[in-house]
Amino acid sequence: TEHGIARINDSLRARRIAPRFADEALALLVSGDSLFVGTPLGVFVTLGDTASLVRLPGLGESATFRVPVLRLAWLSDTLVALTRDRLYWRNPSGEWTLGPDLSGTLGGLRELVADGDGFWVAGDNGVGYVRLGTPPLRPLFFGDIPGPVTGLAADQNYLWVGTTNGLARFRLDAIRP
Repeated sequence: TEHGIARINDSLRARRIAPRFADEALALLVSGDSLFVGTPLGVFVTLGDTASLVRLPGLGESATFRVPVLRLAWLSDTLVALTRDRLYWRNPSGEWTLGPDLSGTLGGLRELVADGDGFWVAGDNGVGYVRLGTPPLRPLFFGDIPGPVTGLAADQNYLWVGTTNGLARFRLDAIRP
């Protein structure tokens, strides 16, 4: 929410997770008993229902990683964070890597969905396929898509792009690099 994180049980009762965290939670990703949280100050984690969020090791040293994280996703065993300009990720060894600027091509970033060995990433100007560490490949801009992107989904055969002007569907075998 805009003021913290809550878990709703099967009786529809809400219980705060990390009750001392009252900032905006921009993205959530569950992994076992861990909850990864994208915040205006980067990625944090809470284990179980602990009382606080903890900055992941390796992220506190650099202001580069203390930026709003809009989405979180897994690519195999790699945790990936989407910011307004780029991706950054934690390798299984625990090392964090900052990807190239993607917003120069796609505009301010807003959505991502995993597909194969990369992600479809949407920004204010369009959608492109991104592997970790690469610029956008096969970008789709306005004209290819009917308007500003509001959501993405992918299955085995199609990329679905929700826009303010309707839904577009693309065969992955025709657009995937």
